[in-house]
Amino acid sequence: MFPCNNNKGSDVGTVLLPDQTFIRLFNPRIDEWGGHFSIESGVIYAKTNLGEATIKVLKLNDIDRIIERTL
Repeated sequence: MFPCNNNKGSDVGTVLLPDQTFIRLFNPRIDEWGGHFSIESGVIYAKTNLGEATIKVLKLNDIDRIIERTL
């Protein structure tokens, strides 16, 4: 997952619209993946704001990532 780690850098969260609220990123040590994400046909969908923030920062649904997941 080097590209995702590269995208994260030192970020710990992001601001989501329209509320412009700071949302932390998913932490695999304390968060349950299935509570925040679902996946269908290689596309990861957010179930929560935390999931949405993580997808945004890590660019989890860039076309190359989707293709990798479907192979």
